[in-house]
Amino acid sequence: MDWIDCFDVFLFDFDGLLVDTEPVHYRAYLETAERFNHPFPWSFQEFLSFAHISSKAIQSAFFSSKSPLWQRLDWQEFYNEKKRRYYQLLEMATVELVPGIQPTLEYLQKKQAASVIVTNSPRSHVENIQKSIPLLQSVQHTIAREDYSDPKPSPTCYELAISRFAPGANAKVVGFEDSLRGIQAVSQTKAYPVLVVDPLYPLLDEARQYAKAYTPRLDQLTKQQVEGFSTGSVHRLEKGL
Repeated sequence: MDWIDCFDVFLFDFDGLLVDTEPVHYRAYLETAERFNHPFPWSFQEFLSFAHISSKAIQSAFFSSKSPLWQRLDWQEFYNEKKRRYYQLLEMATVELVPGIQPTLEYLQKKQAASVIVTNSPRSHVENIQKSIPLLQSVQHTIAREDYSDPKPSPTCYELAISRFAPGANAKVVGFEDSLRGIQAVSQTKAYPVLVVDPLYPLLDEARQYAKAYTPRLDQLTKQQVEGFSTGSVHRLEKGL
C-alpha cells in the first residue's frame, strides 16, 4: 500500500470498481427481456462491452439488432422496467465489495485520506449499498448523477470532484475506474488515471490506452506503477463519445 503515499486525494468509481453490482444489472436486463418476451442477445461479457462504452450504447445495440422484436421495442418502457427490477434485485441480493477493495479502504480510513465516490448512479443507490457495507461509509464524499449534467465519458463529474475536494494546484489526485467510459472520463482531468479490471475484460486493450497504470486488483497496485506522477497531463477525447 506504499503507493498511497504518492497522492493526497482518492477518487473512486462505484459500480464494478468498489462494489460488484454489474451481475445484478445483467440479471435485471435478462429478467426484463423475458418479461417483454424478447430473448436477451448477449452473454455477460458481451453486455459489459456495450455497457462500458456509453450510456446510449446498450440502447443503440438493441436497435441495431436484426430481431424485429427489438426494433419495435419501446425503449423507455423497457428501461424503466429494468431499473425497477434492478432495485428489487438489490434488496434481495448480497452485494459485496470487489476483491482487493477492502484492504485499500481500510488503509485509507486509517490514514484519514481524502476520498470521493464519483459515480453515474443516483445518490440513493450509493447510500443504500453503504448501509449494507459499512466500510463504504469511510469514503468521505460522493459525487452522484444528480450533481452534474453530462455522464461519463464526459469528465464533468471528475472535474466537479476535483474542484470541490482537491482545489489546490499542487494537490496530487488519483482516479480509479473499471470501465472504458470511466477511464476516458478521469483521463481528461489532472487526476492520475488507474484502470482496475479483470484481465478478461473485453475492452481492456482500448481502456488501457487511457490509463497511466493498470492492475487487475487494487491491492496489487505498486508504488513503481505510479512513481513519476505529475499533474496537468490530460487526454482529451474527440467530441461525440
